[in-house]
This record gives sequence, C-alpha cells and structure tokens, in this order.
Amino acid sequence: MNYLVIKMSNDIQAIRYMVASEIPSLIQGLLGFVAALVVLGTVSWKVTLLTVSVAPVMVVIASILGKAMGTSLKEWQGDMAVINALAQDATSGIVVTKAYNLQNHLERRFYLAGERAVNRAVKLAFVKGQLNSAMLVLSVMPFLILFGVGGFEVISGKLSLGQLLMMLNLLNNLTWPLQGMAQNFANIKAALQAADRIFEILTFPTERTGGITRFAYEDVEYAVEFDQVSFTYQTQEAVLCDLTLKIRKGEALAIVGASGAGKSTLLSILLGFRAPCSGSLRFFGQPYDSVNLACIREKIAYVPQEAFLLPVSVAENISYGRPNASLQEIREAAIRAGADEFICELPEGYQTLLAEQGINLSGGQRQRMSLARAILRGAPLLVLDEATAALDTESESTVYNNILQFEGTKVIITHRLHLLEKVDRIAVLDKGRVVEDGTHTDLLARQGYYASLYQYAHRAQTEHHIGAVEVC
Repeated sequence: MNYLVIKMSNDIQAIRYMVASEIPSLIQGLLGFVAALVVLGTVSWKVTLLTVSVAPVMVVIASILGKAMGTSLKEWQGDMAVINALAQDATSGIVVTKAYNLQNHLERRFYLAGERAVNRAVKLAFVKGQLNSAMLVLSVMPFLILFGVGGFEVISGKLSLGQLLMMLNLLNNLTWPLQGMAQNFANIKAALQAADRIFEILTFPTERTGGITRFAYEDVEYAVEFDQVSFTYQTQEAVLCDLTLKIRKGEALAIVGASGAGKSTLLSILLGFRAPCSGSLRFFGQPYDSVNLACIREKIAYVPQEAFLLPVSVAENISYGRPNASLQEIREAAIRAGADEFICELPEGYQTLLAEQGINLSGGQRQRMSLARAILRGAPLLVLDEATAALDTESESTVYNNILQFEGTKVIITHRLHLLEKVDRIAVLDKGRVVEDGTHTDLLARQGYYASLYQYAHRAQTEHHIGAVEVC
C-alpha cells in the first residue's frame, strides 16, 4: 500500500508539472514560432520553407526520445517508491526489526533498491542528454541552410544583404522556441505515461453507491440472513460453499472453526468489502444489494483483531464511533470497554495524544479503545473479530459481560473457551459450510466436530497453564 501511494504521488507530481509548466511553455513557444515564421515568410517564403524543413525531424526525434524518457522516468519513480516504502515499513516495524535482528537484512535491501534507483537515474539523464544534444545540433541546421541558400539569393540579387541579416535575426527567434517546444513535447509525452497510470488506478472497480438509505428494522426477526452464499478468491478453492446462516435479531452468536474455515471471509461479505460469487444475503429483512453500503455500515459496529488508532487524542480516537458524541458519552463507552482506568492514568487523560498507530499503548489497551469506539457507536449490530485476544482472562470476562448486556445483535469470532459458554448460539464452520449450529451445551452433547475442537483447545490451554506453572 505504501508503494502504491508513493507511486501515485510521484505520478501526480509529474502531471502537475506538465500542466503548470510544460504546457504553458509549449503554447508560448508555439506563438513565438508562428509569429517569427509569418514575418520570415513575407521576406522570402522559399528560403523560409527550406529553413524550417528541419522542424519535422525535431518533432520525430522528440517523440521517440520522449517515449524513452517516459519509460525511464516510470522505472526511476518505481524505484524511488520502493525506497520510500522500505523506509516507512522499517520505521513502522522497528520493534520486529530489532527483535529479529533484521537491521543488516533491511540495510542490504535498502542499498540494492538505492543502487537500482541510481542506475535508472543515470539512464534517464542519458536519454535527456541525447534529447538536448539532438535539439542543439538540429537548431544549428536552419542557420547553415539560411547562410547557404540566403547567400546564394543575395549573390543572385533576389535578396538584399539587409534582408538576409533581418532573416538571420528572425531565425534566432524561431529556432530557440522550436528547440524549447521539442523539449516540452518530449516532457509532455513522458508525463502522459504517468497520466495513463493514474487513469488506470481511477478505473479500478469501485463500491456501489446506490440503494435505499432508510428502512424500518425494529420488527424484523433476523438481523442477517446468508442463503447459500459461495465465495472464491481468484487463485484458490471455494472459501464459502453454499453457506446458509440466519442470525436472529438481538442474539449473541459465536462463529468458530479452524483456520481457513471461512470466518473472516464471512465478515468481509457482511461488511460489504467483498461480494458473494453466488447466493443471497439479507440485512435486517432487506435484500443486501438493495441497501446503500454506507447505510449498512452505519448499522454495524466492527472491532477487528488489530486495533486501528490514529495519532490524535484518546477522546478523538474513540469518538470515531460517533463523531458528535460528548466527552461524557465517550467516557461511559470507555468504562464499559474497561478502558477508563488506564486512560485516566495517562499524562493528559482523554486529551493525551497517541503516537503513530498507538504504539505508546499496549496491545490490550489498544483493543479496549477499539471496543470503546464500537460501544459508543451504538449500532444495532456489533461484530467482534478476535477483538479481545490481547486481554487477560479476567479483563476479557469483564468486558464481555458488559458487551453481552448490549441490546443489539452480537456476532463474535473467538477461540476463547470460556466465552463460548456465554453466547446464545454457536455456528461451527468447516470448509466454508456451517456444519453444526446450537448452544454450547447442545454441541458438546452431540460429540461432533465442535466437541472435538473444544476438547483440543481445552487440552492445549490446560497444557499451556501447566507449562506456565512449571516455568514459574
């Protein structure tokens, strides 16, 4: 993503320079060229035609070298984007870099990227040098032609010496604009390649914007209904296969399954990040595709596993759940998320500025703030994707007790065993299908897939605790 953003920035800069500098210079040069050409033509149109016969050659050379400049510029900008992306990634991932002693490895990558960029810059400078040299040589040709043909015309009495000197002076006003226009043309052609890349990005598929923005959902039975939904990534097998799942309004549903079972894909479809390949989806009784995506997301409070925090104050970060919320409402949400205590201990409390990505907070603190944001939103559907993985068991239980008191519908993805006992219903996914559905007690009694997952997780958790005690 860093690479794409930086590359777009470079391309936009090239286009801006073309519009602000190259095109005005081209127009100015063209006007000067035409004016000088008209005056020259009134003196001797035959000599003028011979003199400017070199102009098409200059245009052809500028076109060829301009294309080469565009290719070289594209390669160089790509290398610079790689260098900037490497620098940003190294800075944001400094903890992992130091923990794994990756300094030498990253330094080597940075050196190689820099070496490629220098080589491409030399290549670009060489092409520019070729263009400048060619234009300089060709700009001298009209003078040689005028001296030869004009001198013959003076000797034959068709031109006076004064007229020849005037034409030489006018020719100077004609060749330099012509040389400048050729360079402008080459630079514009190179910049147009950058424009093509920008337009290519702008033509990427966009999210749908139509659909209803208001509908009644108070009396519906189901909050979400998946009906034979299938989804396949481009180069993979089907992730979801004819999945059918109905989530009652107001219930707390846990979705469990092994890695790759389709849990995250299911949430991506629910949030509108991906569209199912087949099947249908209803949202609070409405066909999903008939509802505006922004309207759908307004009714969902989503808490991802990786908390996203911006370098602004604590209060502002939480208020992204509901931007017009008062400080009292923000604090009440933080209390329910178990975040108020540590926030009050910060240097400036809720007005404390966070570092980039909230790195001056622990993982658990970042997750609590993300939960507070979702609670503040007050949406009728709360979606938690391993949202408390960084919390200790006691804090997690307290937070979930508060969350389960939430009146809306709750969809929870978790691997924590003690949480599965608290939800109303559990949907078990395997290979993209719901293979079991029921309460925790019912599913254990069936001795099926869920029971085996639960027993395996319980055994692993027990062994982990025993190992921790032995280490202590």
